Amino acid sequence: MRNPRLLNVWKDGKEGPQLEKDSPYWIGIQIFDAKGKPSDGLPEQGGYFEMVVPKALLTEEAKQLTLGWIDFYR
Repeated sequence: MRNPRLLNVWKDGKEGPQLEKDSPYWIGIQIFDAKGKPSDGLPEQGGYFEMVVPKALLTEEAKQLTLGWIDFYR
């Protein structure tokens, strides 16, 4: 994969194992260019990422959801 996605869920300050695509906690990430068209690579200026948060993370017991992003390529 050209741009791997490494996802982990942290709970109560502890990091869980790396997630696989079939995990109910997997966050879908799509990349779009500046014109809003899907892109395979990292977006150029004006492009963006769209993330879909899974229902498994949006429970009544969850009081806070924090997303962290590390962009090694810029």
